[in-house]
Amino acid sequence: MRAPWPPEVLATGYAGIDIIARIRRPVEPGWTGIIEETAPEPSRGGCAPNVAVGLARLGISTGVAMVVGDDPEGREYVRALQAEGVDTRHVHVVPGGRTPRTYLFVPPEGPTSLFFDPGAAAQWTAAIEVDLHGVRLAVLTVGPPQYNRQFAAQAVAAGLPLAWQLKGDLSAYPPDLVREFVAGSRFIFMNRLEAAYAAAVFGVPAVADLLRRGPEAIFITSGPQGSEVLTAGGSQVVPAAPATVVDPTGAGDAYTAGVLAAMLRGWTAGEAAQLGAVVAAFVVEAWGCQTALPAWEAAVARYTAVFGPLPGRV
Repeated sequence: MRAPWPPEVLATGYAGIDIIARIRRPVEPGWTGIIEETAPEPSRGGCAPNVAVGLARLGISTGVAMVVGDDPEGREYVRALQAEGVDTRHVHVVPGGRTPRTYLFVPPEGPTSLFFDPGAAAQWTAAIEVDLHGVRLAVLTVGPPQYNRQFAAQAVAAGLPLAWQLKGDLSAYPPDLVREFVAGSRFIFMNRLEAAYAAAVFGVPAVADLLRRGPEAIFITSGPQGSEVLTAGGSQVVPAAPATVVDPTGAGDAYTAGVLAAMLRGWTAGEAAQLGAVVAAFVVEAWGCQTALPAWEAAVARYTAVFGPLPGRV
């Protein structure tokens, strides 16, 4: 499938080949971790392509800017994105490089432990030039700091709104970069632990204080407890959509895709968070980040079953 050009949304961040295992208890120093079940096979992940594929299935044309190796996994990843209709003209393939890999260990309760091998992405040092002609929204996810800084600067210079996912990765998001991206972002996505980190970077008691520093809306996810949407108008709590959880990996990226697909259709932040909850519910019902991402029609059907009629802006 040929991707439409220009895409409405261009996302950047690490690619990843995900190896996922369910473990008996959270990883702790000095303890042996027991793997109880593993995903049937490695799967395609990485926040930027997860969001891009999610948006594409929801009817939003997307492109992705990322780095892969020219190994079989990298070449197959590019083909898979193209089959989804995602534009890959900003995918950099490093000759002789290894596509990044992510090892995820998921306990029954508590946060997932994640170990990331950046592979070819760690080798990328060249300047980038992003074609933003016709793009309506730039999405910044966890990736090489020097790459992300260039991408964000070009998006802001072009007058594009920036949606940013904060992740718990100090190598990708040191405090100086957090301050820079908060100031340049219109929408910010994070979980509770990441919200605490952001508040600490700015020395403020609550992450809501960051609304005075640039963003229009902050979305804070809390897994099965749902999410909270912070705007100048106050706080809104949105429940999670019911789901039978198989694997929570990728739920945050699915939530981001759902929110952005709704915002691009003119929904309010609170309404968009409801669609985010619905898209995330699909993803957790199968192994892997992209396996169960829904088409727009399927997302709408579940949305109406959980939250009622769609907003008037679709």
